[in-house]
Amino acid sequence: MKRSCTRLKTILLCILLLATITLACLDIEPDPGEKPLPTPAPPTPTVVDAPPPPDIDVDVIYYEKVPTAFYHLLGKTSKQQNFCRFTLVNQGTEPLTLKITSEIEGFTEQAVDTFDLGAGETIQVEQTPIMKAGARDQLNEGQVASFHYKVTYLYNGEEKLIEEHSITVDMMSKRDLVVAIVDPDGELVGDFREYVVAWVTPASSSIEKMLRQATEYMPSEAIYGYQGGEQGVLPQLAAVYRVINDVYRIRYVSTPVSLARTDQTFVQRVRLPAETISQKAGNCIETAALYAAAIEAMDMNPLIVLVPGHAFVACETNDGSNQYIFIETTVLGEGYTFEDALAAGQSNWAKFQGQTILIDVRHWRTKGIKPMPED
Repeated sequence: MKRSCTRLKTILLCILLLATITLACLDIEPDPGEKPLPTPAPPTPTVVDAPPPPDIDVDVIYYEKVPTAFYHLLGKTSKQQNFCRFTLVNQGTEPLTLKITSEIEGFTEQAVDTFDLGAGETIQVEQTPIMKAGARDQLNEGQVASFHYKVTYLYNGEEKLIEEHSITVDMMSKRDLVVAIVDPDGELVGDFREYVVAWVTPASSSIEKMLRQATEYMPSEAIYGYQGGEQGVLPQLAAVYRVINDVYRIRYVSTPVSLARTDQTFVQRVRLPAETISQKAGNCIETAALYAAAIEAMDMNPLIVLVPGHAFVACETNDGSNQYIFIETTVLGEGYTFEDALAAGQSNWAKFQGQTILIDVRHWRTKGIKPMPED
């Protein structure tokens, strides 16, 4: 009985071993009911709505020497000289909405213009970015600054860049009269001579005080402008001369006019009338501006007379007469009289006939050139 059981166990173990070997050698196929894993699909490419490159030609003209003294007047007078001018040409086949921004970094706010430009069209855009409050006060001397501009176009509500540049410019002193700017070929590109009118400051407290003192030299002890007729003009002009020469003892200091040329820019440092009075000295254009301020404050018509390398003053004999009294404002000092100044003024007028430029102060006031602040 025991032997039979042992033999049975041996047989069963052999069968089990044989089955194990057989299964290991078999190539078992997968269950036909199972499905293979799908092959991953390639990623869908991102579609970028790329704008077509615009065909815009951009040209910009600007002043490398920024006339700080009368910068606030650029684009506001009848001369219509703005700080910079952009010319854009759409050479493409589609209309575009364009945007131009410009600024003098640290000194002005940003100027912005947005406009449409049709295919094949050309447009000019002029800008004078507004000077920041207090920026002018920093400029007792000239400083280097950066003129930055950017031209973009709008595409699906977004700005796309066309052109962007930063350019070095010179901020002139707030007392520098930029007389003219010429290009490298000597051609005039900016004529600012009339802006000398901004240095004529009739409302200055120094001018008011001077006129009060001038009344002491008037027989009637009054200043009355043209109300006394042409015969009353000379006595008032003489009274002002006596205060300038005899009371204030202002003396002529010779400095060249319009000859301080920097690159293509003609510049003249000019003091305001109040400074000429306080410093008791002035060159020809400064003493002319002082005298013109007094004439304008008396409600008469002054003119600044520019001749090659020099300046003096004139006063219309009556309102609208087109007749003038010429006064050489550099004839100052001991022993000189108002009659000497008249004779020298008339002589200069005759000497430079055909070379003179008459800058009518009252006329340019109506065109937007106002007195500059004295601070």
